[in-house]
Amino acid sequence: MALCSSASTEMPVVENTSKLSEATAKTAKSNNKFFLLWGGSTCYKPAANLTMNIRKLFKEDVESLAEIEAQYPDYPAWRVKGLKAEFENKHSITLGAEYESNCEDGKKSIKGFINFWILPPSIQLNAIIVSRDSLRNKIASGLMSKMLEYAKKNSCSEIDLEVNVKNKAAVSFYNKMGFKKVGQREKFYNGKDDAILMKLQIAR
Repeated sequence: MALCSSASTEMPVVENTSKLSEATAKTAKSNNKFFLLWGGSTCYKPAANLTMNIRKLFKEDVESLAEIEAQYPDYPAWRVKGLKAEFENKHSITLGAEYESNCEDGKKSIKGFINFWILPPSIQLNAIIVSRDSLRNKIASGLMSKMLEYAKKNSCSEIDLEVNVKNKAAVSFYNKMGFKKVGQREKFYNGKDDAILMKLQIAR
């Protein structure tokens, strides 16, 4: 499943939302085998012999993010200019996932990223995308779980998103993460496709 999405534009495969139960959060955390590291990064093992590090990204990472977007021709890419703009937005957070031999060294290329805005008491999920060569390694769920940590630390009680009604993979993923449909916007994408509005309520 290609995992990619943008809350404000058309999405090829995933995102947006309302209610997360405490049980759901615990399950996600358990399944991904998370443990916190210094610097606010998170490591877990998404597959045998692989360790993934999730860290906050910076402008220096923009080219890598644009390369991931380019793997999906139909994805409403921000491209370099749009990605750079997110790093100038004080409300915007972009996190990236990297495979490593361990969590101290051996960093490799970014294999997925998530972007969201912290707007207490809500978070707006804008984009999540995983490199084609790293699909089905729990990268998307790992990025989502890390976003939930940011939500709780910033006293956010809900996460909102929009997803193309035709993006079945994304809708399914969000449902599994606990998001619920709260509305629909007709012909929101390119004046043709509807947008499903979803919300995740975060248990405190």
